[in-house]
Amino acid sequence: MRPPPNKVTTKGAPKKDKQNIRSTRRSPSLWEIVDSQEQETQGSQTRSTGTSRKSARKSNMSPTPFKPTPVKVHIPHKDQIPIWMHEFIQKVTDVPGDGHCGFRTVAVLRNLTIDDHQIVRYNLYKELVSVENARYRRMINDDRRYKEVLDVLSYAGIGNAPRDKWMAMPDIGFLIAQKFNQPVVVLSIGLGRLTTYFPLCGPPPTCFGRLMCLAYVNDNHFMALNLKDDCLIPPTCNLWRQHH
Repeated sequence: MRPPPNKVTTKGAPKKDKQNIRSTRRSPSLWEIVDSQEQETQGSQTRSTGTSRKSARKSNMSPTPFKPTPVKVHIPHKDQIPIWMHEFIQKVTDVPGDGHCGFRTVAVLRNLTIDDHQIVRYNLYKELVSVENARYRRMINDDRRYKEVLDVLSYAGIGNAPRDKWMAMPDIGFLIAQKFNQPVVVLSIGLGRLTTYFPLCGPPPTCFGRLMCLAYVNDNHFMALNLKDDCLIPPTCNLWRQHH
């Protein structure tokens, strides 16, 4: 007798080959695969449609109204400017207090530099002595006062200007309005000057947005004020009362 060529296992069940193990789950048919793909396509379309509807709803919503943040403006000598004007003040430009401040203020409001005050004096001087200066003589109705205004405008001294060479209202207020064809507002609580000056003759100003506003404080100093659109203004200067 011969021994068997291979060792025979006599205990336990024979081991199964892992490669020969088959799943009991049935493979899907072709129709089931097609149905599954269609369902996935419809689901993705539904999700994208929902997203687009949400974005459409967001775009159709009325925008939130813009509320501008109020900006606080520093107003020097605030107590000497009428309270009802405070909310209309957009900017304050203070100038050196050297006796030329009135003309420096007009220069600032004309978009010049504060050192161009002599240009302003010269322009107003030419307006006063022009060929039509007879209207100013009639307006002032006082030869002595007319000469005083003429001396103020012809002053060309260096350094601080003496008080008799300062800008004086109402005479120079009318000159400024006429020369530059702009309404001029002068604010002063101390002197009771809450006045608007308009050009004396010619066509009315075409743009009231170019309003020139001067604040007179401490009985010795002018400042330039930029006012907001549609602001309130004081009443027109009463020429007869100013000179009588």
